[in-house]
Amino acid sequence: MKKLLIILIWLIGISVNATTYYVSTTGDNGNNGSTGSPWRTVNYGIQQLSAGDILLVRDGIYTENFECTRSGTAVNRITIKSENKWGAVLKNASYVYVFVNTGDYVTIQDFEVTKGAAQIWVGIYTEGSYTTIDGNKVHEISALNSGSHGAAGINTHTGSHSIIRNNYVYDVGWEAAPDFLRGSQGIYVTTPYNEIYNNLVWNISGTGICTYHEPVDHNYIFNNTIFNCYTQGILIAAGEGTGLAVDYCEVRNNILYDITYSDSHYGAIGVWGVVGSHNIFTNNLLYNNGRDYTLYGYGTPVDDVLANPLFRDYQDDGTGDYALQSGSPAIDAGIDVGLAYEGSAPDIGYIEYEAQVPAVDPVVIITTSVFVGTTTATSGGNVTDDGGGTVTARGVCWSTSANPTTADSKTTDGSGAGAFVSLMNPLLPATTYHVRAYATNEAGTGYGADIEFTTTSDTGLSGDPVMLNGKILFKDGKIIIK
Repeated sequence: MKKLLIILIWLIGISVNATTYYVSTTGDNGNNGSTGSPWRTVNYGIQQLSAGDILLVRDGIYTENFECTRSGTAVNRITIKSENKWGAVLKNASYVYVFVNTGDYVTIQDFEVTKGAAQIWVGIYTEGSYTTIDGNKVHEISALNSGSHGAAGINTHTGSHSIIRNNYVYDVGWEAAPDFLRGSQGIYVTTPYNEIYNNLVWNISGTGICTYHEPVDHNYIFNNTIFNCYTQGILIAAGEGTGLAVDYCEVRNNILYDITYSDSHYGAIGVWGVVGSHNIFTNNLLYNNGRDYTLYGYGTPVDDVLANPLFRDYQDDGTGDYALQSGSPAIDAGIDVGLAYEGSAPDIGYIEYEAQVPAVDPVVIITTSVFVGTTTATSGGNVTDDGGGTVTARGVCWSTSANPTTADSKTTDGSGAGAFVSLMNPLLPATTYHVRAYATNEAGTGYGADIEFTTTSDTGLSGDPVMLNGKILFKDGKIIIK
């Protein structure tokens, strides 16, 4: 009997052979779902999945009522994923949720999820256990204007043990009056034993990350960055009748910035309802909030940082860069929560500090051939290295003196790396000039070698064709660029 039991346990742990299927806007549901014969709709593809299968959704906009009722197992999860991060855009057709999951052990990954129909409550909604919601961009989720329901970007409604990580959640609940929309949340957790980490959340008319209803014990909210929310950044709450307390939750290593509401009931980090005595609030950074805490004695903040986090570029509408600058007080100021980190301790916030490599001047070479006329000359260049920055201008510059710069006469011939052709005009006849190719990025301007040429003294043009980068520039006395 012992031998049989061991064999059965071993068999249960074996991973089945997974199949990868594909969906494309140019596919057909009569196909077999292979890479060369994809299905057309996401919903059809989901319904074909078994434990261990992967569904890759190719770039495009898909407007459907998305629902997953399939389940994986602990060893063989079902994965529904955008083939390219945020390349597949999911919009609801008529239902008030964009994506509904009722299966267990399901991963929903790398989609852009946004409003399609006029009415919408939730972007990604799960009633399954062991759901992973990873790397999605969820936005423009607007509540009904009737005043009967708020909105949420991501919502765990039933089940437990979900992971919500690496998501961007923003612009949730902005279409009605602020008083009503205090009930809207970026990430809304109404279940226990969840992990919520490495998310960037902003422009939420209610709360950035919220637990409510019950049971909502043992929720772990780590290393998120939340800014520009109207009422609260993080709310740990329980209520709705059963009397079960929100307890054994941990709020660590989060940045709360520009949480604007200043009422005594609302803070950047707060509790509400039936609250236990074992919740932990440590190593959070709070700055520029209307009120930092409303804990009402249910917990004491430990090792928090009350200082400007020094984002690379803070913009309250989400168009900035929310990674940390060198010298940020959030660097190495966190506590180890089991996530990967660099340095002596974890950083606070949704992403670890990464030193920026300063851009340097671009590398540009001038074309050695210069076609010379009486009042014009044609040359060009090739930007072979952008210097780690963005090349915003390139061309040639010329002067009667050696080593001309962009302060002299110049052309502007596009942007970015690669080859280009430049026409210098006007020039003086029978005059000696110097020309250099140039390229400009945020670090400065790089130049190619100085080349000297002399314009002709008459208008006659003769000679064999002159080629530049495979293009004929001059032939039989005429300037040609083709």
